[in-house]
Amino acid sequence: GDLNEPPDGPVGQCLMSLGYVDAAVVTGQAHRPTNVAGKRGDQIWVRRRMEGCIRDYGTLPPERMAGGAAGRTFLSDHFPLWLDLDV
Repeated sequence: GDLNEPPDGPVGQCLMSLGYVDAAVVTGQAHRPTNVAGKRGDQIWVRRRMEGCIRDYGTLPPERMAGGAAGRTFLSDHFPLWLDLDV
């Protein structure tokens, strides 16, 4: 989700209380930013029962987001995220 808050914010706390887990934490990648500000305002949450199905999580690195459009450094201020599940 494009939550615009840290994973431990109100939405993240609500999701955890409902039995969801943060895919970045599960894969040991919670340190990776999801936006150009170096923060992690975007997250992928899955039901706890799916935790064992997570095979890969990633974000596109900033250098892959560089663009040459009209004075913009990046194509977006958010990096694309992905999650591979084995279901």
